[in-house]
Amino acid sequence: MASSLPDPSSVPPGGPPVIAIVDDDPRIRDLVEAELQDEGYSPRSLPSAAALVQLVQGEWVDLVLLDLMMPGQDGISCTRVLRQLGYAGKIVIVTALNDLHHRQDAQAAGANAYILKPELVADLAGLIRTMLEPGERQEPQG
Repeated sequence: MASSLPDPSSVPPGGPPVIAIVDDDPRIRDLVEAELQDEGYSPRSLPSAAALVQLVQGEWVDLVLLDLMMPGQDGISCTRVLRQLGYAGKIVIVTALNDLHHRQDAQAAGANAYILKPELVADLAGLIRTMLEPGERQEPQG
């Protein structure tokens, strides 16, 4: 089911990493987007999993910060879809739920990390540095 998604080589060198923030709560999106802009990243603010799937089919995204619980498609099922499409960037599930079952499901779906929203807000810059080095792009897999 893998399709032809954009890869890092389609991005002009030297540009800031593109980070998608996917959350149905506009306050969370606005907060994270402002922080990412301040850190020099190129954020994309999206209200739904469907909007994310559409974005990654047209533009390389280095990192996805994906809310677990949203109306329509949730973060775990969206992660599965992205991986089935061949998306090779990093995916972080962001949630208010500290639940082992959800954490395991996220990992099984292909998420690179699972973080609680208070931790995201408290150390966004540290999380981003951990997930990818500024200016470097993740190589596509497969």
